Amino acid sequence: MALGFGVAARLAMRLIALSAGGGGNFSVGGSLEVVAFGAMLAAVLALATELLRKWFPRPWLGSAIAVAAFGIFAILPPPAARSALATAPDSGPLAFGLFALLFLAYGVLLDRRAN
Repeated sequence: MALGFGVAARLAMRLIALSAGGGGNFSVGGSLEVVAFGAMLAAVLALATELLRKWFPRPWLGSAIAVAAFGIFAILPPPAARSALATAPDSGPLAFGLFALLFLAYGVLLDRRAN
């Protein structure tokens, strides 16, 4: 599931690049970096969600808090993503929307899988 998150993150970044008028160029190394970072982030999110679910009287509340905390990455992208977004200043809202949706969908999947 975490690997799927990484692949979805790469697809989201591709959509952002295309919407900003980017060409068809990409590197295998860069794609693998995005997929690996997304998979690691998703694994940490899954662990945090599982831990928080145990501390709250309603398990969905722990899941919601974990997803919201990690959703900050949709607002504050890592340095590599910031430099990519700087080349396409109009893509910020699209990037926020796509990654917020991605984190939300992943959180829902984690919650459903835990129940």
